[in-house]
Amino acid sequence: MRRSHKHILAILTIITISCSLSMQALAGDTTGVTKDTIKIGIMGPFTGNASTYSNAEMGLMAFYKQINDQGGIHGRKIEVVREDTACSEAKGIAAAKKLIYQDKVFMLHGNSCSGVANSTGLYAGKCGCGLQMTLTLMQK
Repeated sequence: MRRSHKHILAILTIITISCSLSMQALAGDTTGVTKDTIKIGIMGPFTGNASTYSNAEMGLMAFYKQINDQGGIHGRKIEVVREDTACSEAKGIAAAKKLIYQDKVFMLHGNSCSGVANSTGLYAGKCGCGLQMTLTLMQK
C-alpha cells in the first residue's frame, strides 16, 4: 500500500472511531470507554491454516500503538484485546461473545476470514452490540 493510501486509511479510522464515540456518548452507551481508555477487540486467525491472514490484524495493533504513541484519541489510549478465531465461524462467534460480554469492548475490529466476518457481523447486529469493522484481503 502506498504511503498516501496508508495516511488516508489512518485518517478514516480515526474519524470512524471519533464519530462512533460521539454517537454512542449521545446515546448514553459508552461500554468499553473510560476517561482514559478505549477498549477495542481485535479478532483474527492467529493460529491454524489461515494464520498468515492475521498480518492485517497485526497491522491494526501496530496502528493502534502508533495512535497511542501520538497521544491517543481525545486523550484516551486504545487498549487492544486480541482473540483468536483460527478462521472458524464457531470460534469467531465465541470470540465475539467473549469480547462483548466478558471483556466489554467498545467495538470489534478485524476478521480476515469472510465466513467468520459474516457470522460475527450477524451476531453483533442481532445482539445490538457495537460497531464491527471488517477487513477483507485480496490477492493480486
